[in-house]
Amino acid sequence: MCRQTTKNYNRLFLELLHELKEKDDPAVVEDFLLRQDADSGFWPRDADVRYVFRSQPLYTQLTRSRLHLLLSELEDELYTGKTERLVYSGKLTIEHLMPQQWEAHWPLSAGGVEAHERRQALIHTLGNLTLLTRKLNPAVSNAAWEHKHSEILLHSGLSLNRSLPTNWDEDCIVARADHLAQVFCGRWPRPEGGTATPTVNAVPQPRRADPVASRVMGTVSSPKPRRDVARHIQEAFAGLPIGTVLAVAEIVAVRTSQYEAGEISPGAVAARFRSDNVPGVRTVPGSSPLSARKVG
Repeated sequence: MCRQTTKNYNRLFLELLHELKEKDDPAVVEDFLLRQDADSGFWPRDADVRYVFRSQPLYTQLTRSRLHLLLSELEDELYTGKTERLVYSGKLTIEHLMPQQWEAHWPLSAGGVEAHERRQALIHTLGNLTLLTRKLNPAVSNAAWEHKHSEILLHSGLSLNRSLPTNWDEDCIVARADHLAQVFCGRWPRPEGGTATPTVNAVPQPRRADPVASRVMGTVSSPKPRRDVARHIQEAFAGLPIGTVLAVAEIVAVRTSQYEAGEISPGAVAARFRSDNVPGVRTVPGSSPLSARKVG
Protein backbone atom coordinates (compact mmCIF):
# COMPACT_ATOMS: atom_id res chain seq x y z
CA MET A 1 0.00 0.00 0.00
CA CYS A 2 2.83 2.40 0.78
CA ARG A 3 4.40 1.55 -2.60
CA GLN A 4 7.81 0.74 -1.15
CA THR A 5 10.26 -1.49 -2.94
CA THR A 6 10.44 -5.26 -2.45
CA LYS A 7 14.06 -5.27 -3.61
CA ASN A 8 16.33 -7.38 -1.37
CA TYR A 9 13.41 -9.22 0.25
CA ASN A 10 15.42 -12.40 -0.29
CA ARG A 11 18.25 -11.04 1.85
CA LEU A 12 15.86 -9.54 4.39
CA PHE A 13 14.09 -12.82 5.12
CA LEU A 14 17.25 -14.89 5.06
CA GLU A 15 18.58 -12.63 7.80
CA LEU A 16 15.32 -13.08 9.70
CA LEU A 17 15.58 -16.87 9.36
CA HIS A 18 19.13 -16.71 10.67
CA GLU A 19 17.97 -14.83 13.79
CA LEU A 20 15.10 -17.29 14.29
CA LYS A 21 17.57 -20.14 14.07
CA GLU A 22 19.58 -18.53 16.86
CA LYS A 23 16.49 -17.99 18.99
CA ASP A 24 13.22 -19.74 18.15
CA ASP A 25 10.86 -17.13 19.56
CA PRO A 26 8.04 -15.31 17.69
CA ALA A 27 9.11 -12.06 19.37
CA VAL A 28 12.26 -12.20 17.22
CA VAL A 29 10.18 -11.43 14.12
CA GLU A 30 8.71 -8.26 15.57
CA ASP A 31 12.01 -7.06 16.97
CA PHE A 32 13.80 -7.77 13.68
CA LEU A 33 11.27 -5.87 11.56
CA LEU A 34 11.22 -2.90 13.92
CA ARG A 35 14.99 -2.57 13.57
CA GLN A 36 14.91 -2.23 9.77
CA ASP A 37 15.55 1.16 8.19
CA ALA A 38 16.13 0.25 4.53
CA ASP A 39 13.41 0.83 1.92
CA SER A 40 12.50 -2.86 1.66
CA GLY A 41 12.30 -3.46 5.40
CA PHE A 42 11.02 -0.28 7.02
CA TRP A 43 7.75 -0.85 8.91
CA PRO A 44 5.50 2.14 8.12
CA ARG A 45 4.31 4.16 11.09
CA ASP A 46 0.78 5.48 11.62
CA ALA A 47 1.88 8.87 10.26
CA ASP A 48 3.16 7.20 7.08
CA VAL A 49 -0.15 5.40 6.57
CA ARG A 50 -2.04 8.64 7.14
CA TYR A 51 0.17 10.41 4.58
CA VAL A 52 -0.48 7.71 1.98
CA PHE A 53 -4.24 7.70 2.54
CA ARG A 54 -4.39 11.51 2.34
CA SER A 55 -2.19 12.17 -0.64
CA GLN A 56 -1.48 9.14 -2.80
CA PRO A 57 -3.73 8.18 -5.77
CA LEU A 58 -4.13 4.56 -4.67
CA TYR A 59 -6.85 4.03 -7.29
CA THR A 60 -4.20 4.35 -9.99
CA GLN A 61 -1.31 2.86 -7.99
CA LEU A 62 -2.86 -0.41 -6.82
CA THR A 63 -4.45 -3.16 -8.88
CA ARG A 64 -8.24 -3.28 -8.60
CA SER A 65 -8.07 -6.59 -6.73
CA ARG A 66 -5.67 -5.21 -4.10
CA LEU A 67 -7.66 -2.01 -3.68
CA HIS A 68 -10.87 -4.04 -3.38
CA LEU A 69 -9.21 -6.19 -0.72
CA LEU A 70 -8.09 -3.09 1.20
CA LEU A 71 -11.57 -1.54 1.19
CA SER A 72 -13.16 -4.87 2.14
CA GLU A 73 -10.80 -5.27 5.10
CA LEU A 74 -11.54 -1.71 6.24
CA GLU A 75 -15.25 -2.48 6.02
CA ASP A 76 -14.73 -5.58 8.13
CA GLU A 77 -12.76 -3.60 10.72
CA LEU A 78 -15.57 -1.02 10.94
CA TYR A 79 -17.90 -3.77 12.18
CA THR A 80 -18.45 -3.23 15.91
CA GLY A 81 -20.79 -6.05 16.93
CA LYS A 82 -23.73 -3.67 17.22
CA THR A 83 -24.42 -3.99 13.51
CA GLU A 84 -25.54 -7.11 11.67
CA ARG A 85 -22.86 -8.67 9.50
CA LEU A 86 -23.73 -8.48 5.82
CA VAL A 87 -23.39 -11.47 3.52
CA TYR A 88 -23.37 -10.42 -0.12
CA SER A 89 -23.13 -13.08 -2.81
CA GLY A 90 -22.37 -10.70 -5.67
CA LYS A 91 -19.30 -8.66 -6.57
CA LEU A 92 -18.86 -5.20 -5.09
CA THR A 93 -17.20 -2.60 -7.29
CA ILE A 94 -15.00 0.36 -6.47
CA GLU A 95 -16.66 3.74 -6.81
CA HIS A 96 -15.42 7.35 -6.59
CA LEU A 97 -17.67 9.34 -4.26
CA MET A 98 -16.68 12.56 -6.01
CA PRO A 99 -16.68 11.31 -9.62
CA GLN A 100 -13.74 11.39 -11.97
CA GLN A 101 -15.88 13.43 -14.36
CA TRP A 102 -17.05 15.94 -11.77
CA GLU A 103 -17.30 19.08 -13.88
CA ALA A 104 -21.01 18.81 -14.81
CA HIS A 105 -22.53 18.54 -11.31
CA TRP A 106 -19.70 19.43 -8.91
CA PRO A 107 -18.77 23.11 -9.33
CA LEU A 108 -15.73 24.35 -7.44
CA SER A 109 -16.55 26.63 -4.51
CA ALA A 110 -13.49 28.70 -5.40
CA GLY A 111 -12.06 29.10 -8.87
CA GLY A 112 -8.50 29.07 -10.07
CA VAL A 113 -5.75 26.62 -10.88
CA GLU A 114 -4.99 25.90 -7.24
CA ALA A 115 -8.55 24.77 -6.38
CA HIS A 116 -8.75 22.65 -9.53
CA GLU A 117 -5.41 20.95 -8.82
CA ARG A 118 -6.31 20.27 -5.21
CA ARG A 119 -9.50 18.52 -6.30
CA GLN A 120 -7.76 16.52 -9.00
CA ALA A 121 -5.07 15.47 -6.52
CA LEU A 122 -7.73 14.08 -4.15
CA ILE A 123 -10.02 12.30 -6.63
CA HIS A 124 -8.10 9.00 -6.61
CA THR A 125 -7.14 9.02 -2.90
CA LEU A 126 -8.64 6.47 -0.55
CA GLY A 127 -10.86 8.98 1.25
CA ASN A 128 -12.87 9.37 -1.97
CA LEU A 129 -13.30 5.63 -2.68
CA THR A 130 -15.92 3.14 -1.54
CA LEU A 131 -17.62 -0.13 -2.52
CA LEU A 132 -21.03 -0.41 -4.22
CA THR A 133 -22.98 -3.17 -5.95
CA ARG A 134 -22.71 -3.56 -9.71
CA LYS A 135 -26.23 -2.18 -10.18
CA LEU A 136 -25.93 0.77 -7.79
CA ASN A 137 -22.55 1.93 -9.06
CA PRO A 138 -23.58 3.00 -12.60
CA ALA A 139 -26.88 4.36 -11.32
CA VAL A 140 -25.13 7.05 -9.26
CA SER A 141 -21.75 7.31 -10.97
CA ASN A 142 -21.51 10.96 -12.11
CA ALA A 143 -24.62 12.29 -10.38
CA ALA A 144 -24.74 15.30 -8.09
CA TRP A 145 -24.02 14.49 -4.46
CA GLU A 146 -27.60 15.11 -3.23
CA HIS A 147 -28.89 12.30 -5.47
CA LYS A 148 -25.85 10.07 -5.06
CA HIS A 149 -25.85 10.36 -1.28
CA SER A 150 -29.56 9.55 -0.92
CA GLU A 151 -29.28 6.53 -3.22
CA ILE A 152 -26.24 5.17 -1.41
CA LEU A 153 -27.90 5.52 2.01
CA LEU A 154 -31.10 3.96 0.66
CA HIS A 155 -29.48 0.90 -0.89
CA SER A 156 -26.10 0.30 0.81
CA GLY A 157 -25.73 -1.28 4.22
CA LEU A 158 -21.92 -1.07 4.35
CA SER A 159 -20.33 0.75 7.28
CA LEU A 160 -18.07 2.44 4.72
CA ASN A 161 -21.15 4.26 3.44
CA ARG A 162 -23.61 4.63 6.30
CA SER A 163 -21.79 7.61 7.86
CA LEU A 164 -21.27 9.64 4.68
CA PRO A 165 -22.17 13.32 5.32
CA THR A 166 -24.84 15.34 3.53
CA ASN A 167 -22.14 17.45 1.85
CA TRP A 168 -19.08 16.10 0.08
CA ASP A 169 -16.03 18.22 -0.73
CA GLU A 170 -12.25 18.18 -0.55
CA ASP A 171 -12.13 18.65 3.23
CA CYS A 172 -14.52 15.72 3.67
CA ILE A 173 -12.27 13.52 1.53
CA VAL A 174 -9.27 14.37 3.71
CA ALA A 175 -11.25 13.81 6.93
CA ARG A 176 -12.46 10.40 5.70
CA ALA A 177 -8.90 9.48 4.69
CA ASP A 178 -7.75 10.25 8.25
CA HIS A 179 -10.56 8.11 9.67
CA LEU A 180 -9.78 5.16 7.38
CA ALA A 181 -6.07 5.47 8.22
CA GLN A 182 -6.97 5.17 11.89
CA VAL A 183 -9.10 2.11 11.12
CA PHE A 184 -6.25 0.59 9.07
CA CYS A 185 -3.72 1.11 11.86
CA GLY A 186 -6.13 -0.48 14.31
CA ARG A 187 -6.37 -3.59 12.15
CA TRP A 188 -2.64 -3.81 11.36
CA PRO A 189 -0.95 -1.98 14.25
CA ARG A 190 2.74 -1.23 14.26
CA PRO A 191 4.01 -2.27 17.70
CA GLU A 192 5.34 0.37 20.02
CA GLY A 193 9.09 0.52 20.20
CA GLY A 194 11.80 0.30 17.60
CA THR A 195 14.22 3.08 16.81
CA ALA A 196 14.45 2.68 13.05
CA THR A 197 13.63 5.67 10.91
CA PRO A 198 13.13 5.55 7.14
CA THR A 199 15.90 6.27 4.68
CA VAL A 200 15.48 9.11 2.19
CA ASN A 201 13.71 6.77 -0.24
CA ALA A 202 11.33 5.27 2.30
CA VAL A 203 7.81 6.56 2.98
CA PRO A 204 8.40 10.30 2.65
CA GLN A 205 5.76 11.67 5.01
CA PRO A 206 8.21 13.54 7.29
CA ARG A 207 9.92 15.20 4.32
CA ARG A 208 7.21 15.72 1.72
CA ALA A 209 4.20 17.46 3.19
CA ASP A 210 0.94 16.12 1.79
CA PRO A 211 -0.62 18.28 -0.95
CA VAL A 212 -3.50 19.53 1.19
CA ALA A 213 -2.24 19.40 4.78
CA SER A 214 -1.13 23.01 5.02
CA ARG A 215 -4.55 24.24 3.92
CA VAL A 216 -6.56 21.76 5.99
CA MET A 217 -4.49 22.07 9.15
CA GLY A 218 -3.98 25.82 8.85
CA THR A 219 -0.20 25.58 8.83
CA VAL A 220 1.50 28.97 8.65
CA SER A 221 5.15 29.31 7.71
CA SER A 222 7.44 32.30 7.69
CA PRO A 223 8.04 33.15 4.03
CA LYS A 224 11.49 33.04 2.48
CA PRO A 225 12.68 35.28 -0.33
CA ARG A 226 11.55 33.92 -3.69
CA ARG A 227 14.42 32.33 -5.54
CA ASP A 228 14.97 29.58 -8.10
CA VAL A 229 11.84 27.66 -9.15
CA ALA A 230 13.84 25.02 -11.02
CA ARG A 231 15.99 24.36 -7.97
CA HIS A 232 12.86 24.05 -5.83
CA ILE A 233 11.54 21.38 -8.23
CA GLN A 234 14.86 19.53 -8.21
CA GLU A 235 14.99 19.54 -4.40
CA ALA A 236 11.40 18.26 -4.26
CA PHE A 237 12.57 15.20 -6.18
CA ALA A 238 15.89 14.88 -4.31
CA GLY A 239 16.32 11.52 -2.61
CA LEU A 240 13.35 9.97 -4.44
CA PRO A 241 13.92 7.05 -6.82
CA ILE A 242 14.30 7.68 -10.55
CA GLY A 243 10.89 7.26 -12.14
CA THR A 244 9.02 8.93 -9.26
CA VAL A 245 6.12 11.10 -10.47
CA LEU A 246 4.95 14.18 -8.57
CA ALA A 247 2.02 16.44 -9.38
CA VAL A 248 2.23 20.22 -9.16
CA ALA A 249 0.31 20.23 -5.87
CA GLU A 250 2.83 17.84 -4.30
CA ILE A 251 5.81 19.92 -5.43
CA VAL A 252 4.17 23.07 -4.07
CA ALA A 253 3.74 21.36 -0.69
CA VAL A 254 7.45 20.55 -0.27
CA ARG A 255 9.68 22.75 1.84
CA THR A 256 13.05 23.36 0.19
CA SER A 257 15.95 25.79 0.50
CA GLN A 258 14.10 28.03 -1.96
CA TYR A 259 10.49 28.08 -0.71
CA GLU A 260 8.47 27.18 2.36
CA ALA A 261 5.77 24.51 1.96
CA GLY A 262 2.87 26.05 0.05
CA GLU A 263 4.66 29.34 -0.55
CA ILE A 264 5.35 28.94 -4.26
CA SER A 265 2.36 29.31 -6.59
CA PRO A 266 1.18 26.26 -8.59
CA GLY A 267 1.25 28.46 -11.69
CA ALA A 268 4.97 29.15 -11.27
CA VAL A 269 5.74 25.43 -10.97
CA ALA A 270 3.50 24.57 -13.91
CA ALA A 271 5.11 27.26 -16.07
CA ARG A 272 8.58 25.89 -15.33
CA PHE A 273 7.35 22.38 -16.13
CA ARG A 274 6.07 23.51 -19.50
CA SER A 275 9.37 25.16 -20.34
CA ASP A 276 10.78 21.62 -19.96
CA ASN A 277 14.24 22.82 -18.94
CA VAL A 278 14.53 21.49 -15.38
CA PRO A 279 17.57 19.17 -15.32
CA GLY A 280 16.66 15.64 -14.26
CA VAL A 281 12.92 16.21 -14.52
CA ARG A 282 10.55 15.77 -17.46
CA THR A 283 6.83 16.42 -17.72
CA VAL A 284 4.50 13.43 -18.09
CA PRO A 285 2.74 13.87 -21.48
CA GLY A 286 -1.01 14.28 -21.23
CA SER A 287 -1.07 14.10 -17.43
CA SER A 288 -3.90 15.72 -15.52
CA PRO A 289 -3.13 17.28 -13.11
CA LEU A 290 0.17 18.32 -14.64
CA SER A 291 2.91 16.00 -13.38
CA ALA A 292 6.63 15.43 -13.84
CA ARG A 293 8.87 12.37 -13.58
CA LYS A 294 12.39 12.14 -12.20
CA VAL A 295 14.66 10.92 -14.98
CA GLY A 296 18.15 11.36 -13.62
